Amino acid sequence: MKEKISLSNLYNFISTGFGVGLAPFMPGTFGTAVMLIPIYFSVGLDAPLLFLITMLLICVGLITTAQTILKLSDKDHPAIVIDEMAGFYIVVFSLDGGLYELLLAFVIFRALDIIKPWPISYVEKKYVGALGVMADDVLAGVITAIALLLIKFSNLL
Repeated sequence: MKEKISLSNLYNFISTGFGVGLAPFMPGTFGTAVMLIPIYFSVGLDAPLLFLITMLLICVGLITTAQTILKLSDKDHPAIVIDEMAGFYIVVFSLDGGLYELLLAFVIFRALDIIKPWPISYVEKKYVGALGVMADDVLAGVITAIALLLIKFSNLL
């Protein structure tokens, strides 16, 4: 049985995606879904601003995840979803603003995060702690963004 995470701790509150990670099933999917609206409204922002937001999400994810797992025996608790949130935000760099492509990005990202093909599986095993929790989802976000660009450039989208 997984340990219960208290939301009264600010680090836990943020690392669980403001409590979304406490969903009784599919917390990673809910954590990713929370980002649909911010990503949709971020499309079209200047690239340096998007980069700053992305780096901020990743840094906040690393800090809050590190603090949360310090108190847990489970080093990748399913309630920690800031990794999905930060990783999925990366797809904003490949979007043109269409809802269809955003939903496609969601499906690709979740599939990569669940199946964990190489090199995602390698990164997940190679790194430990907060870096290990965050790195596989960041890589899944990068691969999702590249996949979307390839789909668009091949005129399939």
